[in-house]
Amino acid sequence: MYLNCMSVTWSTRLQIFLTFCKLLAIAVIIIPGMYQLFKGQTSNFINAFDMTHVQISGMPLAFYSGMYAYCWMVLFKLCNRGNRKP
Repeated sequence: MYLNCMSVTWSTRLQIFLTFCKLLAIAVIIIPGMYQLFKGQTSNFINAFDMTHVQISGMPLAFYSGMYAYCWMVLFKLCNRGNRKP
C-alpha cells in the first residue's frame, strides 16, 4: 500500500516480479507432477473420490486455502487505482 502511494511505476514492477515468481512456483510444482504421471505413478489417484474418510476438521483449512488463492485481486485493485489513463 505504501509503495503504491509513493510510486505506481515501482508497485507495478513489484507486481510483475511477484507474478513471475508465482508462475515459476507453479511450474516447479506442475512439471515434476506431470513427469510422475507420465512415468505411471498413479497410486495416489486410487479411490480419489472415496468419501468414507472425510474429516470436518480439514474444512476450515480448505476454505482458507481457497481464499488465499484469490488474494491477488486485492493487490490488483490497489496497484491499478492510480492507472486511470494508461
